[in-house]
Amino acid sequence: MKKHSLYLCLSMAAGLSYAAEQPSVEAAKPAAARVESKSTPSAEAPAAIKPVEVLPVTQVVKEEKPAKSPEEIAKEELSYIETFGWMIGQRSSLSDLGLTDKEIDAFIAGLRTAVSGKECPHELLKVGPEMQKFLEKKAEAYHETKQKLVMEKAIKNSAD
Repeated sequence: MKKHSLYLCLSMAAGLSYAAEQPSVEAAKPAAARVESKSTPSAEAPAAIKPVEVLPVTQVVKEEKPAKSPEEIAKEELSYIETFGWMIGQRSSLSDLGLTDKEIDAFIAGLRTAVSGKECPHELLKVGPEMQKFLEKKAEAYHETKQKLVMEKAIKNSAD
């Protein structure tokens, strides 16, 4: 049944008639009950439509990709980790902090500590509230600087 359904879908897509492949109602009748058609084709009759050959799905050629080298696989996997790091940075709005290179290095050192399963090198309850205030000030300062740049650019563009 599935084979016929697939053939029907492919045939319909190619403009073929599935019914042409099935026994007709006339052919199923006993010979005595069949009515023979004696009509002759007229000049106005449409030309016969030639069926298009549809290849079975099993005959579709698959293009095989060459196997990747271990170096290519390693490079690809590192790109996944890099992308994951980027996603973490985007979701946590790190770009809104305007971190310096030294601050980025310290952030990465904290990540290394966490990834290696080590405890936080500082007393979290003691450092946490101060860290939050610091990060909020960094974000505010970065947004003020960014806003000034946007305003300067807008003034310059309106003068042009």
